[in-house]
Amino acid sequence: MQLIFVGILLASCYQEDDFSIQSNIAEAESSVIVKDELTLEQKLTNIQKSGEDILTRSLYANESQLQLKEYKNIGVITTEKELDQLKSVILSNESYFPYYDTENSNISLLTWSEIECKKQNEKTQYSKSDLETFLNTVLKVGMNKMELTWECNSKTYKTICITSNEDIIYDNVIMNILCISEESPLNKGLTPIIKTKSPESNFSGSCTNTLRWTAYWLWGSERGRVEINHTIYVSTGNLTNSTSSEDAYISIGSAGADSQIKECSKGVGGYSICNYAYYLATPTVSVSISGGNGIDFSISTSGIGSEASGSGDNYLSASNL
Repeated sequence: MQLIFVGILLASCYQEDDFSIQSNIAEAESSVIVKDELTLEQKLTNIQKSGEDILTRSLYANESQLQLKEYKNIGVITTEKELDQLKSVILSNESYFPYYDTENSNISLLTWSEIECKKQNEKTQYSKSDLETFLNTVLKVGMNKMELTWECNSKTYKTICITSNEDIIYDNVIMNILCISEESPLNKGLTPIIKTKSPESNFSGSCTNTLRWTAYWLWGSERGRVEINHTIYVSTGNLTNSTSSEDAYISIGSAGADSQIKECSKGVGGYSICNYAYYLATPTVSVSISGGNGIDFSISTSGIGSEASGSGDNYLSASNL
């Protein structure tokens, strides 16, 4: 079933003046940080021309056949009643969301009901409450509606994209897809190494392993990033200390990371083990990290949407220097 919203215009009931409309939109835009140097038209054009290519370079969607085929304006949200009707359509069980097939590195578009059926045997809890809260925060009377036509696996789907005059505010597909790149594999801790050392064999210096995951919008701009840094310090060939740090951000959604030194063996031949966890998530997903204080980190999620997360150990020894 295609998602099509038919707007009901009740102009005689419209009471707000232009100033209050623009204030509402400005307030919503301030909480939806999609802005970059591209205009609304440029973003949609880029998705149409390059979105499929961006997805195929993503860590979790290498074989995607999702493509934006067409977009068109279908009017303005003029009343609170019309706004409520629009929210009901977006929140309905027949609305389409991106679904990740991690085994085949592919993305398909499924209804909320279909996704729940696929995930019913998993421990993850699914709820519309996060999405409903988000929509109540960002959607305002006076915003524009656009109909987006998508093609995925030879089938056609339609979604409603809500925009201001300058930017994308919300669309089920655009907001809930994460294009993730990982700069280096985590296998055996083989990550980019930044070295600082003296030319002698018994040198003093430091070595940092940086684990980095970057999320992109479908139009190509960076959406978020997580970095975890694991550093060891060596003095005249002896490992003296190790530290870890983390940083995470995302535009529209949530991101987080945590790290701890799990073990630090000092001296000649010393090593350090850094335990870490991270996530990047769309606004319809709630993610939390538990653990720490010597207990390995773990991640729990709830909601229907997209998230990239992981946890593990990173090993670094004095021999890396």
